[in-house]
Amino acid sequence: MERAREANPAFVDIDEARRASKRGQWEDIPETWTVNSSEKSNLCRWLCENGTAADFEGFHDVFDLLEEALATSADNE
Repeated sequence: MERAREANPAFVDIDEARRASKRGQWEDIPETWTVNSSEKSNLCRWLCENGTAADFEGFHDVFDLLEEALATSADNE
């Protein structure tokens, strides 16, 4: 996600780490990075053009399901 943010900072929203009191107890809240919901299509396009295999590693299960669905669909035609 760092490469995408370097390419276009609007892709990623960052909430800095902070301390917060909840019910009288202090806790450390880590920094979080999230994809800006208005930039999802643009980020997808950027990843398709500039991504590496490592950028898509977390999607193996999804790709397997899609491949299975496509094979099933082709068998039914």
